[in-house]
Amino acid sequence: AERAAAIEEEKCSAIAEEVMAFQAECDKDLEAAEPIIQEAEAALNTLDKKSLTELKNLSSPPAGIDDVTAAVIWLTNKGQKPKDLSWAAAKKMMANIDQFLAMLINFDKDNTPDNACTWVEQNCITKPHFTVEVMKGKSSAAAGMTAWVINICKYFRIWIYIKPSSVCKN
Repeated sequence: AERAAAIEEEKCSAIAEEVMAFQAECDKDLEAAEPIIQEAEAALNTLDKKSLTELKNLSSPPAGIDDVTAAVIWLTNKGQKPKDLSWAAAKKMMANIDQFLAMLINFDKDNTPDNACTWVEQNCITKPHFTVEVMKGKSSAAAGMTAWVINICKYFRIWIYIKPSSVCKN
């Protein structure tokens, strides 16, 4: 009986070591995702009512800004293909600045729809003008939204990789 107990204790000890190693790996993966979320949140902090109001009041935006707003429309459309990505649709989305900011701040980054990220990556982020630096020259609000979009997509790609391990961790 003592022999059987010793064997069981060894098995339990081996399982505990595996679990601890897995836990350490999960923690490391989650730590890698954290700076990306901080960058997305910092991008939102650059958005203010004045710059967003200026942006939404433009009758037609400088070239490339429509790509930024199309990306935001896609990401915030809960996985549904948006019917309208026009500047008029973007202005409507930004109509109430407080609600628009709250929507971005409270965005459920852990449940970003895969199809939305894929569309944004293929149709917006790949364009040479889709950078914070280029957008800064056109609109500070567009620059902030560009940084937010890029970081939400980066986080999503890390999240789908680490999600199974974080589920196990919780």
